[in-house]
Formats: sequence, C-alpha cells, structure tokens
Amino acid sequence: MDLPLLTLMEAGRPAARYPIDLAGQKLREIWRKAPGDLKLIAMVVPMMLLLTLNAAGPRLYTKPVAIKAASQAMRDGILTRQWHAIRKTIARRAGFDYTDDFRAGLDAWTPASGSERKWSYDNMGFVRPGALALLRPTLRLTDYRVEFIGRFEQKAVAFVFRAVDAANYQAVKLVMTKLRPLPEVHLVRYTVLEGREGPRSDKLLPMNLASDAFFTVHLDVRGSDFTLMVQEKMADFWSDDRLKTGGIGFFCAKGESSCLRRVEVSYQNDTLGRLCAFIASEGVDSNDGS
Repeated sequence: MDLPLLTLMEAGRPAARYPIDLAGQKLREIWRKAPGDLKLIAMVVPMMLLLTLNAAGPRLYTKPVAIKAASQAMRDGILTRQWHAIRKTIARRAGFDYTDDFRAGLDAWTPASGSERKWSYDNMGFVRPGALALLRPTLRLTDYRVEFIGRFEQKAVAFVFRAVDAANYQAVKLVMTKLRPLPEVHLVRYTVLEGREGPRSDKLLPMNLASDAFFTVHLDVRGSDFTLMVQEKMADFWSDDRLKTGGIGFFCAKGESSCLRRVEVSYQNDTLGRLCAFIASEGVDSNDGS
C-alpha cells in the first residue's frame, strides 16, 4: 500500500481515548489503595509550602483579592467543612513528646480529689510521689510509650497508665520484698474500674535491681497489648481491652516511698507526626481543628 494512502486511512480513524482513561483509572486506583499516612503527606506538603511562603512575608506571597473572595465563599459552603475535616485529620495524626524532669514544678500533674498525701521534693530536687496524680497532657491519649527513671526508697515504685481518672486505670508496682543477701523484686499489676481494684498478678521480676540506685522503666501501650521493659530487658507482656484511652500517673501507698528523676511520654512521634504537630501548632487545635 502506498504511503500517502496509509496516511489518509490513519487520519480517518477516531482518536484513541483509551490510554488517557486507563491512566486516570490507574491513578484513582493507586490513590484508593495508598496507605493513610501517604495520603496525609500529600495534604501536608502543600500546607507546609503555604506556611513557609506566609512566614517569608508579603514580598514572596500576597493573597490576591480574587483568592480572598474565593476563601470567603469557601467558608460559607461545603469546601469549608472539608477544610476543617482535613485540619482535624492532621491534628489527630500530630505527634506528642512530653518530658518532665520536675524542675518547673508540678502544675502538669492532677492530684486525686480529697487526697492528703502530697508530692514532695528531696534535697537533690527529685520528686517523691504521694497520692495518685495524673499527667494532664496525656489523659486523652490512646497508644503511647512511657519511660521513667525511678528509685526505691521504701518498698515500692508504682505507676498507672490508661488512666481515665482517679477511679479507672491500670496499675503496675515494683515491690521490693527482700533486701539481703540479694534484693528480690516482684512485679504486681492490676486494674481499677469505678474505684474497685480487680485481681492482682504477682510475679518475680526476672532481673536484679539495686535498692539504692536509679533504674529505667518503659512501657509500650499498643491497643490492648502492653510490653513492660526494666533496664532495657523484657519484664512482662500482657493484654487487656477494658480501658481504651487514658494517661499516666504515679502514686505511693501508705508505708511505701519512691523517687522519680524524669518522665517521658511519646505518641506518634515519627517524622509525619512531627510534621503534623508543626502544622497543628500553627493554629489547629487537637480537639476541634479550629
């Protein structure tokens, strides 16, 4: 067939639309199957650019009148609701990293109502817990990691987690039952619901702790699973789904005394969490997204 005739035949064919449609379908499918964190990044990055341009001043970025008018229209319509939903999503994914060495006082700790046993400081500036007090910034968290440095003074070191309030929490106590010839420490844990203490689990701690030295404890709270490490060694693992949210706290019962040097709580503190926390700090409230 002659080349001109072939060219004329091809020119008469309708344009192929399938590659464009297939590409669009593929993009939609990729977006649908993408992990939630990846979708959030796709929303966060443009917002970071906008914040950066706004911080640079009017020389780099100035809102045109038309955009201001469009923004006003968005606030009156469905786009405004979608925008607030995005802001809430970002706030929920924001990371949280709180460290307290007690040098600034105890304002962040909420004591149980009606308690007479107050917290105090020793002559080195370390804290001696008294009656149960909860760390206020953690009370609405779900999954997190808590780490603290503590020391025995008399008999036990005790802390709580998934604490909704002073009557609903899970408790862990490291109880020193024998000092000589080698210290013997038992791990005791139980749940308190509506002020009533449930059955106790009591097991020998599978490592030695000195009676007069600081040691490190950290607990990973993930859904209904809990992993307790003492001095970077596995101490216990268990599951309990009765309390879904709640923060941390410390206490000492009558006849017990302990000392705390530092407490740290981290929540979603990965790269994306820190990025979302930065955006949330630019005016997004973690509760209502406003």
